[in-house]
Amino acid sequence: MNIKHHRKGSVGQAHRRDVISDHHNDDNFSKIEARNDADELEMGNEEEWIRDKENRERGNNNNGKSMSILLCFVFLFGVSIGNSVTFSTNNGFQPKHQPPVLKLFDVMHNHLSLLANKPVEQVSRREYHLGAVPTTRGGLTDSDRELLASIYFNSSSVFEFGLGESTHIAAYVGVPRYSGVDNDPVWIGKARDGAKMDHFRFSFADTGKTSDFGHPINDKMQKIPLDYQSAPLNNEYHAFDFYLVDGRYRVATACSSFLHAISRGGDMSQVLVGVHDWVSDRSYLFELTSIADVVHQSERLAVMRMKTNVSEHDIHELWKSHIWDRN
Repeated sequence: MNIKHHRKGSVGQAHRRDVISDHHNDDNFSKIEARNDADELEMGNEEEWIRDKENRERGNNNNGKSMSILLCFVFLFGVSIGNSVTFSTNNGFQPKHQPPVLKLFDVMHNHLSLLANKPVEQVSRREYHLGAVPTTRGGLTDSDRELLASIYFNSSSVFEFGLGESTHIAAYVGVPRYSGVDNDPVWIGKARDGAKMDHFRFSFADTGKTSDFGHPINDKMQKIPLDYQSAPLNNEYHAFDFYLVDGRYRVATACSSFLHAISRGGDMSQVLVGVHDWVSDRSYLFELTSIADVVHQSERLAVMRMKTNVSEHDIHELWKSHIWDRN
């Protein structure tokens, strides 16, 4: 095995490639290139880097080309169910480059995500009646329970921000695909044990130490918006029929629910987002009416559908204005 180090000059810094060559025989020669371009590539040299990579790829043997085609096919299969998502942050950071070839870790991750999120085909569906599941201190009224149970019974997929009695209702009516997040690990354990549904997926959002009802004690930690508002949805490759917002950061998570459904190709004329505690003393929630219409309502639960004249940009702007509002 011969290891060759090649350095190529660039503006301000050099780019290193380690080329590891393994000769099996005269007719079978493969190259594996490992490099640190992700950290070293400068924005000004991106086009040069891409051209250089394309030239190297033209020199691959037929086996290498076949593998690239296979990986591209797997990549397209794994992500074609959702549209591309463009990310931006307040500090203007943009990725230095997009990898032209999907790495095998990503192929693995896509496969496992699709496997984990596959709806259960054989699940018992039954209608809810008051008293069917134990009540909790989450604040659902009887009219909230009946409205929520009706929607859950007619939904094939549900996502919940905030776990509790609503999770037990989802389990009782037999939602085929369910995922939920909470920032209290004890509460997650209770919801999981009460649901008794092996296909239900639960995520823990690390917002640090919390007080009553999951309020972060230090709500300025930079990890909170990612862990609570985005990460739980990131591995969900399909839109949900219904998103329930009943935890923290309610305006922000309602916006992220709509954005997730759009990015995953959801039918926005059918996707619904429910917001609990829709009451006068939480009037800040009413800002959501700028992007969505209330189509169903009970005592403390409003169920919303995205307005037809609203764009992703409008939703994103509302999300940005509430990213740190923990209520």
